[in-house]
Amino acid sequence: MSKNENKPKQDNAFAFATLGTWLHLLKENHGVDRKYIGKIAGLLWVSILTISLRIYERLRYGRIIAKVNIHPSPIFIIGHHRSGTTYLHNLLSQDPDLGFVSTFQATAAAFSITGNGKIKAELSKGLAKTRSMDKVEASLDAPQEEEIAVANLCPYSFMHHMSFPRKTKEYLEKYLLLETISADELKKRTEVYLTVLKKATYLSGGKRLVLKGPISTGQIKYLLSLFPDAKFIHIHRNPYTLFPSIGNLGRSLQEAHILQNFSDDVAVDNIFMVYIRMMKKFIAEKDLIPKGNFIEVCYEDLDQHPLQTISFIYQQLNLPGYEKKKAVFENYIQLLGHYEKNNLELELKYRKRINEECLFAFEEWKYPMQ
Repeated sequence: MSKNENKPKQDNAFAFATLGTWLHLLKENHGVDRKYIGKIAGLLWVSILTISLRIYERLRYGRIIAKVNIHPSPIFIIGHHRSGTTYLHNLLSQDPDLGFVSTFQATAAAFSITGNGKIKAELSKGLAKTRSMDKVEASLDAPQEEEIAVANLCPYSFMHHMSFPRKTKEYLEKYLLLETISADELKKRTEVYLTVLKKATYLSGGKRLVLKGPISTGQIKYLLSLFPDAKFIHIHRNPYTLFPSIGNLGRSLQEAHILQNFSDDVAVDNIFMVYIRMMKKFIAEKDLIPKGNFIEVCYEDLDQHPLQTISFIYQQLNLPGYEKKKAVFENYIQLLGHYEKNNLELELKYRKRINEECLFAFEEWKYPMQ
């Protein structure tokens, strides 16, 4: 084992999580496995070093952020991880009238205003040029999942299963499906979530937010309770290409985040469990969305015909100004012309399991079974 193996990686999404968040997670998980003691020690040390930044931001901007009004009709991009949510989020974020949670705002959530200058510039020097899971260009200014910010500010996030994979089922039921979460935890989580969106609104100059939340896919009823007039764009993907991509994502994130030992078989079981339970809940709740506020697109259409897909979204959701912004989208698509997607093969032993356990997905989105 190298000396640097247990140091917190710069691509650890929770490197700047609050000390209270880490202490809560360590308590409920009874610490970490022995081989990761060095890693968690480094993460705790970083959290301690940034306490003053968090305190200053809360004292300097707390009252200001509390008074921010979030646009009543945010746009939620939902769909399982690796369904094209990132690409769609990046595309829509080119709209100059829309704001978003940036990667810096998500990872440095507790001091994203205070650190928006020199600290962000310094962190950018150590940022990888591309994302490890798909080689998409990385930037602290790029759009990011708001749930990463939530996870950095509190322990009530499903994303913490990346660090504690043996708790995946519990975190799924509590913090993604919101089935077993206590009223107190839900209240605290909601306060944190709205604070994240208020900060993003403040930093974007009051713009309407476009948000990417794979985890939000299983929280339609909850999100509608917060934003009854929210817009939802669901993007889905053929399970035969989706599952290998999910596995690749998990492997790419594991080294930076994992704090517990677990087997490959458990990892595969977790992938199936999360997909099946989240997507079934989405199907059960999607009819709650008011007519005109919901659209479904498929990854394959976005990949092959991105401009037409964006035009269709703007038309169906009655979003303003597409024709004036068309050139902005075209320019971004042209910039990505060189991007090569990963070519991942589905192992034959999983094909039968997908056919049996994910039959509902093939029926819902009309993908041909093999």
